Amino acid sequence: MTKLKLMTTGAALCLIFALSCVMTASAAHAQEGPFKIRVQGKYFIGSGVIDRRTPGRLAKAMADHKNIKVLVLSYGPGSDDDEAKLQASRMVRNAGLTTVVPAKGLIASGGTDMFLAGKRRIVEKGACVGVHSWVAGNRQGADFPDNSGEHRLYLDYYRAIGINPDFYWFTLDAADADEMHWMSVSEINAFRVATRKLTHGGESEDRRYDRCDRR
Repeated sequence: MTKLKLMTTGAALCLIFALSCVMTASAAHAQEGPFKIRVQGKYFIGSGVIDRRTPGRLAKAMADHKNIKVLVLSYGPGSDDDEAKLQASRMVRNAGLTTVVPAKGLIASGGTDMFLAGKRRIVEKGACVGVHSWVAGNRQGADFPDNSGEHRLYLDYYRAIGINPDFYWFTLDAADADEMHWMSVSEINAFRVATRKLTHGGESEDRRYDRCDRR
């Protein structure tokens, strides 16, 4: 099964967290860029497509910087290896990291799965959070019966990190694998995607999709 959606963006990141501000600027993200981690002050900054190398890179970063407990996902558009993604995500949970998607940031598909592994999860105002179905061959996840073993990989993962399995079924219905659903503030709150409730709102669906599709 595959969950992947890639997009491009160029953005400045300013995260206000624990009275600190992290600033970074970069050129437009390359669609094929693998997930990389760099250290900026008190934070890990993660960006790119999660792949088979991600668990090793994450393990090294955490071993080299044991004092850092926050992973900022500035641009996490997806993954191309389900097993590696879930392995790395469980490492995030086991380390007790806080995950953050900043105001100009984007997480989608496998990037959202990794974000959910955070013990504390912060979605800044303006951040984009995308979900969609996985696909196996030409069959969408929702095409399989609810009791199919095909669902077990994700249901087991969500249960392990304390996410209500209802969120999994929501992702299957939200969008097909070749599309993306950008979650509203009310959806993020309903499924506890963030552990700190979002209080902003008022943005139309058209505006949200336009903003996130262009990142």
